[in-house]
Amino acid sequence: MAERPKKSGACVPTGSRLAAGVLVLAIGCLTAGCSDDDALAGLVAQAEFATRAGDARAAAVYYGTAAAKAPKDDFVRWQLAKTLLTVRDGAAAEKAIRAAAALGVDDQRTRPALAEALFLQAKYGELADLGIDGLSKTPAAIVLAYQARAQLELGQIESAERLLQRAAKLSRYTADVAFAEAELALSRGDYRLAREELHNTRLLEPAFPYAAARLGEIDLAQGDAASAERDFSEAFEQRFGPWRDLLGRGIARLQQGKIEPALQDANTLLASSPASADVQLFAYQVYALKGDVDRARQALDAAIAQLEADSSSPAAAEILEKAIAIRGQDPATVNPLDIDLSPRLGRAATTTVAEATKVSPTARAPEPELAQTAQRPEEPASAMPDAPATDVEPQDGPAAMAEVAPVPAGESGAPRTAELAAAEAELIAL
Repeated sequence: MAERPKKSGACVPTGSRLAAGVLVLAIGCLTAGCSDDDALAGLVAQAEFATRAGDARAAAVYYGTAAAKAPKDDFVRWQLAKTLLTVRDGAAAEKAIRAAAALGVDDQRTRPALAEALFLQAKYGELADLGIDGLSKTPAAIVLAYQARAQLELGQIESAERLLQRAAKLSRYTADVAFAEAELALSRGDYRLAREELHNTRLLEPAFPYAAARLGEIDLAQGDAASAERDFSEAFEQRFGPWRDLLGRGIARLQQGKIEPALQDANTLLASSPASADVQLFAYQVYALKGDVDRARQALDAAIAQLEADSSSPAAAEILEKAIAIRGQDPATVNPLDIDLSPRLGRAATTTVAEATKVSPTARAPEPELAQTAQRPEEPASAMPDAPATDVEPQDGPAAMAEVAPVPAGESGAPRTAELAAAEAELIAL
């Protein structure tokens, strides 16, 4: 992000100067007191540092605090919106996006971001009504890509394909469009094409957050647990939020007979996401294979209770039936891996930033996996094509898509990075 001048004449440090800038601002505040502008600059610097250290959730907290101090600052509000999208908090992101738009952030940025936020909340009807008139080609293509992914969630594969054809015609070389093409291929069981599109996604944007997890899912489906472990490890290390990346790695490790590493993942998951039936089922498998009958039974009972509370979907009902059948058998005669958790990794489950940071945790709707927002922090607005997408026809598909009923999601509990923890320790010491 380019340096942003403040009213006081100071600027937010970036790059290698960022950590030093945070410390300098902290020292100044402690010794001479901070003006409002300096305090705001410090918060933005902390958010930037957290982002570069790989802790998007901490960055969201800093930007949120900055936005509360300066509610009319369009720059801060937009940075908050993008960071909330990164950590998959669709509801909060939508509010921040609309606030940024009201403050004058241009439509070329806010409308694609709004499409993503609506998709995260499964607000498919509102997403379907989101027009692309007046948008340049790349933003319009991204809106169409999210509309196509919404159609896939509703099982409308042909409609999704038509939308993606139009998106590709506008801007084929866009990571969000390529990722949506991969989702379309996966919906048809075409793993080869899905891999190609995920490869294209990463060529277009090497740090695209969710390609690695999708590759891990494909690896598991094709029986390559070793590759799945590598892919899920890469996804988890990006720390953009979902505990399912860690669950995927644990499943891959268990399939390779790596019991001790899988046990470490299970314990981490239980500490951060105990309300997830999938986490409890995974813990049951690990404890059972370790021979810890009591803890295995406890985890299985917890999973059954959670599944009974939400057995509306056929997949949940099926796995509940298997779990109940296992509970009624002698543990010595049961193979814990008879419950295959890998197909459930594609289901969405995330939390709000408040939940992840242990601030007033509440259950909320799950959010589908997302492609990162169109306008990345490092992309200036001028990078967008100037030609408006006036040749695009009205949206395909049903005029009004049905809303998907939400189910509670578990906590993410993404760990803070060592770099950010060290910087905060220095600040405290001062």
